[in-house]
Amino acid sequence: MKPKPEKPMKRVVIIGSGNLAEALARAVAKSDLELVQIFARNAERARIVAELTATDWATHPEMLARDADIYLIAVSDRAVEHVATTLPIPEKAAVAHTAGSVSLTAIAKFARRAVFYPMQTFTKGREVDFSVIPIFLETPSAELRPELEAFARQLSGTVIWATSAQRAKVHLAAVFACNFANHMYAVGERIVRS
Repeated sequence: MKPKPEKPMKRVVIIGSGNLAEALARAVAKSDLELVQIFARNAERARIVAELTATDWATHPEMLARDADIYLIAVSDRAVEHVATTLPIPEKAAVAHTAGSVSLTAIAKFARRAVFYPMQTFTKGREVDFSVIPIFLETPSAELRPELEAFARQLSGTVIWATSAQRAKVHLAAVFACNFANHMYAVGERIVRS
């Protein structure tokens, strides 16, 4: 029997405003979770995502909400570590990045750190059914594990625990499968048009 979390994570801040951040914000807003804020450096995109989800938004670190249970870093893979080290995220909060190919060590400064990787290609402006998207989780904290899993299950019916190495393989396979199919469509179009 899995231990139940003492206090469920409900209050969420999403850091980022790209395709994944938008899809994640929409999913959180439709769930029983509470989307507290969208935080992003791109003010226009932050505003748009916040309007789509009827929540607050901010672009300056001093305006970052300080009362969330979990901060989801949904930025480009290259930016994860920089964002994690520069934002004033409260020490007691859980912090998870959403990158499939980035190790957990990128956010090593946080005691309650994790990975929350939805394995899906996301498109701006397109709503997705998050309940069918597999979410890969990782955390070095045995205490955080049941909280993180309970949080993930608020959004998806498929929650899988994986190490950084396992997740990197899954991510690579998914990128190859998706991009290879897209490349074949492009090749097919060139054949038809020639």
